[in-house]
Amino acid sequence: MAYLHVNATVEDYDAWKADFEQYHSLRADFGGKGYQLFQATDNPNEIVVVIEFDSEQSAREWTNYLKSQGELTEPKMKTEVSYLELIEQKQLSAV
Repeated sequence: MAYLHVNATVEDYDAWKADFEQYHSLRADFGGKGYQLFQATDNPNEIVVVIEFDSEQSAREWTNYLKSQGELTEPKMKTEVSYLELIEQKQLSAV
């Protein structure tokens, strides 16, 4: 699995979220498996989105598609995009 990591500052979180939700089924068509959405506690317009894809190539194709649609670009939002591979995951439990 590969992960698309987007660190962004958006102009208006609610407007951005409505736009983001419109892409759910298309995101799946590009190999998206699911996502996590984080929001800064002191600024609701600062977000991090982590989307799981079946491959890095699928994640990159999705990113290219979004850019071709005018997404992930200023002035809509300032973004930093990276591609990640999960190398370890552990659950901690109380002893």
